[in-house]
Amino acid sequence: MATVTIGKSYFDALLRSLSNNVTISKAEHDYLVQAVREYNLLKNALFRGGLTAETLDTLLSGQSGAMHEEPASTPYNINAWEETFVKPHSILVTITVPHSSDLSPDSENTAVGEGLQPRAQHSSGRVPNRTTHKDLAGIIRGGRLLDLFLRNDQSAAVSFVEGAQDFLTYTKRNDICLHTKWLEFRWNDRQFHVPPHVSNKIAGGATRNIIVRGAAGKLNTDQIRDHLDHIHNLVVVDIKFKNGDAYISTNSIHNALFARTYMMSRTAYKGLRIEWYPDECAAPLPKPSLRAQTLAQAIPAKPVSITNRYTLLDIDGTDADSDEDEE
Repeated sequence: MATVTIGKSYFDALLRSLSNNVTISKAEHDYLVQAVREYNLLKNALFRGGLTAETLDTLLSGQSGAMHEEPASTPYNINAWEETFVKPHSILVTITVPHSSDLSPDSENTAVGEGLQPRAQHSSGRVPNRTTHKDLAGIIRGGRLLDLFLRNDQSAAVSFVEGAQDFLTYTKRNDICLHTKWLEFRWNDRQFHVPPHVSNKIAGGATRNIIVRGAAGKLNTDQIRDHLDHIHNLVVVDIKFKNGDAYISTNSIHNALFARTYMMSRTAYKGLRIEWYPDECAAPLPKPSLRAQTLAQAIPAKPVSITNRYTLLDIDGTDADSDEDEE
């Protein structure tokens, strides 16, 4: 094969004279347009399902770790999420058992009392072993939950969408008992980061609870749990059927978003409406019990003895009573 050698200056001149446009066939153009469309649809679906931009970049980089050059403009702009949607204020609360705690004889396994006082009996410093997500969801009120997580060290972390401060204030003034142990609530050092797409869904009414309309005739509790069992970090807190609908309570909003997207893609849920229903933890905080108020009012006040404050000024050693007798 013959080789032609040209000077660098001539080669540079040829490059400058080339057009910036590339001519391709219509079939190739249609294929590229379809590929871009499918890529953006897939990416949007992954973001709605809980995938983060960092994870997507890692997947696209492949084994080499080198990212491909991004185009100057794309139909989907990830920064638009940050600019458009406001993240909800979420604060974590850590739940543990105080080192000094006790349970009154007439208390129930799960109870809320009035007046937090130091006790002295249990010293485990841990949430009871048999505590479940359902137990914790049953005692938390005052705001929607963003995430509920039981840790390996027998403590729990609760992230609120709103109402965290009010709930923590309530726990400082009221006893909360679970499985014969008093619970201690405090701020957590680590904050829960809310992805932009989750903020958007929360603003649109998303909660950690899913309702499947008309599911009673097609699905049962075991089937639903089996369908959702593979989703990482998803905990199905409870499933109940009412009026033909399935009410599914989970441990977090972002996991519920992924679960709902997955269910909508399954044949078993075809034709069924999958919606959100209110978080029971958003119910108002309970008011102090009448029994506690009655007991507080029934305790008689100690009589205050009336003394003569000027007794020490009596120089001659006689008191007022003796003076009165002499008179």
